[in-house]
Amino acid sequence: MEPLPVRDPLAGARQIEQLIYPTHQCFDDALDLLVHLLTDEHVPPAQLKLVHGICLMEDNRRFAHAWLEQGDQCLFLGIYQGERVLCTVARPDYYRRLRVQERTKYTPRQAARENERTYSYGPWKPAYLALTWQADKADDGSEPLHLV
Repeated sequence: MEPLPVRDPLAGARQIEQLIYPTHQCFDDALDLLVHLLTDEHVPPAQLKLVHGICLMEDNRRFAHAWLEQGDQCLFLGIYQGERVLCTVARPDYYRRLRVQERTKYTPRQAARENERTYSYGPWKPAYLALTWQADKADDGSEPLHLV
């Protein structure tokens, strides 16, 4: 996945585009962030959704991805200047940039049940799992693509 360009809100009138790099742990990051927002930040559960999706890379390869939604904002962790940071992007922009093809939204309660049922941070649907590093090696013997 290509880095996600975002605008630096502290740059003022001289907006500088910054690149947010993937953590390559999006399913773990998204569930951990959900728990953090619920328990440490006391965000009401009704305001948050955990989202698992299938997105398209620039070369049209499909990949599985996870993020949170709060209202019309997508929240995810990324790497900025070598540090893990919380990023927020308007949903239409995020969906357009990642070319979201399919998605499944989970309430916090549903996510907890799936986590408990599978002993996994996700993805929980086989079609999504097949598009992650957890899937078997490709038939040509190459390593699976490590994705966000």
